[in-house]
Amino acid sequence: MGLVQRESAIKDLRTKQIEDLNLIIERLQEKLDQSHVARIQQLPLLESVSKGLYEEIEKLCKKAPAEPITNLVLEQVNDVIKATKELAQSDPNVQKLTVFVPAGDNPQQRDVVIVLRQLRQGLERFRIEIDQANKTLESRLKEASLLRVAVELYLEGNASLGQDDLDDYDVALSPRWSTGVYPKTFNFDKLDRTNLQEYFSEIG
Repeated sequence: MGLVQRESAIKDLRTKQIEDLNLIIERLQEKLDQSHVARIQQLPLLESVSKGLYEEIEKLCKKAPAEPITNLVLEQVNDVIKATKELAQSDPNVQKLTVFVPAGDNPQQRDVVIVLRQLRQGLERFRIEIDQANKTLESRLKEASLLRVAVELYLEGNASLGQDDLDDYDVALSPRWSTGVYPKTFNFDKLDRTNLQEYFSEIG
């Protein structure tokens, strides 16, 4: 392959990499935005409502555990069950819970306390899960941003990139994508061997 053909092939490859990375970054940002909404808005609200219900019904349960809950409380508890199941879809224990369907009498307070306790435990697990997911998404977004900046700079004529070249773009040259001894440079050879769609496939 001649020099001109080789340069043309590399340019085509870099252009395809940019296209892939733009789509990957868009999907990562979308998922991160959704995760932040759940973490900042939905989760605290459910934690607050379920805690309030649990504490009030637990007090009543100590006095009369077999007493049925009121229709108003039944509606509120069922709302919390449905909302928690919708939020914590990956938690099998939460997904096993079902809304209360009164068959003559409303469910007893002791049964509702048990279910609310399980819901609260499920929300605690979800908080841990979503915090870890956020960290992972943020890390992968930074990584994809680094790759996109590196490819863009290559297309501008910078084939050897060190951290100094990346400082103005708010990205860090991670050990995973660097090569050589000090000063380390971006590893374009590794990038060219990597199927970006597969590499970031876990983001969906």
